[in-house]
Amino acid sequence: MCRSLSLAFSLLLLFGMLIGPVVADDRAVCPGAPGAQAVSGCSDPWFSKPFDSAFSDRRNAPIWVAQAPESGIAAGISANDRATCENSRHAAEAAIAACSRLITSGNMEGRELSNVYWRRGLALAASKQRDQARLDFDQAIETDPTNEGPFFSRGFYLIQAGDFSRAIADFSQAIRNNSHFGTAYGMRAQAYEKTGQFAKALADYRVALAIVPDDIGYKLGVGNTQEKLAATGEAELPVQLPPPPGPRAT
Repeated sequence: MCRSLSLAFSLLLLFGMLIGPVVADDRAVCPGAPGAQAVSGCSDPWFSKPFDSAFSDRRNAPIWVAQAPESGIAAGISANDRATCENSRHAAEAAIAACSRLITSGNMEGRELSNVYWRRGLALAASKQRDQARLDFDQAIETDPTNEGPFFSRGFYLIQAGDFSRAIADFSQAIRNNSHFGTAYGMRAQAYEKTGQFAKALADYRVALAIVPDDIGYKLGVGNTQEKLAATGEAELPVQLPPPPGPRAT
């Protein structure tokens, strides 16, 4: 019972983490910045920064972007739509509409467009439109197959649907795209555990814990999976930690 509650709490916390990333060092550009400079400094964190960088500070949304005057916004992209699309956990329906306007504007491509589809998918999921969310995750992946976020979110959708094999495939691709994506290791471990692959689950929990050392859920996962693996008589797999991260992309 305790483990189930802990897992449920971890999933809810994780979903909240996905909805609201922002890069801390970009917030210094936002206060008082005029027009296009504010858009660049305040919008770029979630539109074009790497997924792991976007997780560097999840506490505050980029509120300053909404204050940028429309006259200073390049390419006809509304700063308010950017901010609303990013803040999907606070007003899902408004976020869906804002993300849709950004998509139909024709002014985005590549990683930026992929992230907008991904954000709309998250807003759709938050409003219980999970099948539509899945379609947006698919489109985000097609737009930029190197974007780990949509792979993770689609994997999350699949694990909730009980499709553990395909969830494992998506979490694995998210990890290939970002080898330091600790939450992807943690979710793949749960999918392995659900399919009775306890040695693989234990190895993934250990990697996730190495990346996020203070995570209680991963610590519980290691302990519980060790017990299950011992009961099978199988040996533990060697743990392969990812190499140290290089310089952060800008």
